[in-house]
Amino acid sequence: MATFLTRSDASPEGEGLSHEAARALSHDLRTPLTAMAGWVYLLETGKLDEAGVKRVAAKLQNNIDDQVRTIEKYLGSTTQKDMAE
Repeated sequence: MATFLTRSDASPEGEGLSHEAARALSHDLRTPLTAMAGWVYLLETGKLDEAGVKRVAAKLQNNIDDQVRTIEKYLGSTTQKDMAE
C-alpha cells in the first residue's frame, strides 16, 4: 500500500519536504510508472490477443488511478489558485 504524505511532512525549516518525505513520495510516484512502462511494452509488442489488450488497458487504468490518488492525497486541498500564487 502506498505511503501518502501531507503538508505536515514538510521540513521544519519550511523549505519543502523533508528528505524522508521526498523519498517516500518519489517511491509512491515511480512504482506505478514502472508498471505502466511494462504494460505499454506489452502493447507495443503486438503479441497480445484482444482479451490481453483489454486486460492491459484495465491494468493501465488502475495504475493511472493510483497515481491520481497519490497526487491528490499529497496535495490535499491545494487548488489551482493556491498553485498559481
